Amino acid sequence: MQIISWIPVFVFSFDGIIASVLVYLMPFYFHLRLDEVNQKLKDLLLSKKLNQNQISMSIKSLIAEHNQICVQISNSNKFWKQLYLNFVLTVIPMNICFTHQFLFGSFGLYVQFYFGLTVFLELIVIFLFQFLTASVTTKIHKSEKYLARIQRNITKRSLFCLRIKFKLLTYYERLRSSRKIGFAIGSVAVMTLPLFYRVMKINYLFKACFQCNKNLKILSSLHR
Repeated sequence: MQIISWIPVFVFSFDGIIASVLVYLMPFYFHLRLDEVNQKLKDLLLSKKLNQNQISMSIKSLIAEHNQICVQISNSNKFWKQLYLNFVLTVIPMNICFTHQFLFGSFGLYVQFYFGLTVFLELIVIFLFQFLTASVTTKIHKSEKYLARIQRNITKRSLFCLRIKFKLLTYYERLRSSRKIGFAIGSVAVMTLPLFYRVMKINYLFKACFQCNKNLKILSSLHR
C-alpha cells in the first residue's frame, strides 16, 4: 500500500529525468558545432600554404557559420530562456527535497533506494546540463582569440588585406564586448562558467546544511 501511494511521485520523477535528457540535447548540438568552427579557425591560423583568396574565402565562411550559430541561439532564447528558468527553479529544489527525504526520511528500503537513485541521476543531469550551456558561451567567445591572431598574422599592406583585417576586427569586437552570447536563464543572465559555479555552489550549500542538521540530530540523540 505504501509503494502504491508513491507511484505518482515515481512517475513524476521519471518524466522529469527524461525531459531533462531531451532538453540537454540542444546545448550538446551547439557544443559540437562550435568545436568544429573553432577547430577550423585553429587550422586556418596554423596553415602556411593558403593564398590570400583562400584565406579570404575561409574567413568569410567561418565568420558566417559562427554568426549563424549565434543567431540560432539568440532565436532559440525566445522560448528557451523561460524553459531554462523553469528547469533551474524546479529541478534543483526538487533535488534538494529528495536529498532531504533520502537523509532524514523513515521509509522502506525500496523507497529509500528510489530517493537515493533519483538524487544521483538528477545531480548528473543538473551538472551536465548546466556545464554544457555554460561551455557553449565559453566556446562562442573562445573564437575571438583565433580571430585576433589570424588578423595579426596578415602583414601585407594591400587594400585586399586591409579589408580582411577590418572584417576580422569587426567580428572580434562583437565577441569581445561585455554582452555575452549564449543560453539565457529567463531575463536574469546568460549562463557562463562563473555563474555555473555559483549555481552549483548554492545547490551543494543547501545539501551541506541538511547534512549538518542530520549530524546535530544524531549528536543530540546520543547525549540523551
